[in-house]
Order: sequence, then structure tokens, then C-alpha cells
Amino acid sequence: MIEYDLNEHNCDNIDNKLIINGEEYDLNEYKFEIMNKKIFIMIKEYEIKKEELLSIDLTHSQILYASIDNKEVPLAYKAILDRILIEFTAKKLKEISLYKHIIKDGRYCQSGYYYLEKINISYRGLRANDIKKEILNLMEYLNVKFEIKIKLKNGKIVKLNIHK
Repeated sequence: MIEYDLNEHNCDNIDNKLIINGEEYDLNEYKFEIMNKKIFIMIKEYEIKKEELLSIDLTHSQILYASIDNKEVPLAYKAILDRILIEFTAKKLKEISLYKHIIKDGRYCQSGYYYLEKINISYRGLRANDIKKEILNLMEYLNVKFEIKIKLKNGKIVKLNIHK
């Protein structure tokens, strides 16, 4: 959130943009509140569907919030996948043919695999865009509530809710 004191800063509204001391804020991309002669500027959040998130490039994105079944989880794609695998029994997931090539029993020493000691499995490392697909598919398959808020590299904030 950005805050300006209106007593100290000049404001103009030109071509659907708010201009404060030379800084431009597109009125379509930001929310504004004015209280006590101060203006508060917040980036709008866009509610999206699973299909939309699947089409978004997450390279250089930042997770701002994530929860599984109303419990906050670490703010990294790999950490979220780790949590899912640990809490929802990777053994069960290995039964699904989709995951047979990703999950291996025990410590699998081939390059590119990560070992989860807590449940004694290894899984193939993936890039953010591939992990995103795995997370969304798992949440749907396991019928688990999932929420995530992501700041994309262009500054836009997207939010997805998958409910049971």
C-alpha cells in the first residue's frame, strides 16, 4: 500500500490516471481510499479461475499468501508441493499413474530429485509453471480447499480459491 498526504502532494486526474508528484497510477489497476486528507493506493486483486492460472507464466512471480484447508503454508511453490506430499500421503498419490514418474520410494539419488525424509520419498523437481499444474491438480484430486495470492512479474495480483 502506498500512502500520500494530500496536504503535501499535488494530485491530477488525466486520461484515467491519477498523477501524484509525477507518479502515475492507472485507475483500472489500483484501488484508492481517501481518509483524513491522505490517499491510500493499493494494487487491485483479480479473482481468477484455475484455467486462467494455468495459462499464466509464473516466472519471477511472488506468492503473497497460500493456504490449504485454511492453514497457511510456506510462500514458495516447492514448499507448497512438499506440504501437500507430506500431509496427504505421497504413497496414495503414487497409485495415480500421473505421479508414477514423479514420485519414487526412498532416497532417489538421480539429479533433479528432492528427498522428503519425513515420508521417505523422492520426487522430481519441477519449475514454477509445472509445480503450479501439479498443485492445482492435487488440490482438485484430493478435494481440498486451496487459496493462493500471487504477485506476477508485471505487478498484477491474482487470487485463486479452490473450495471443497
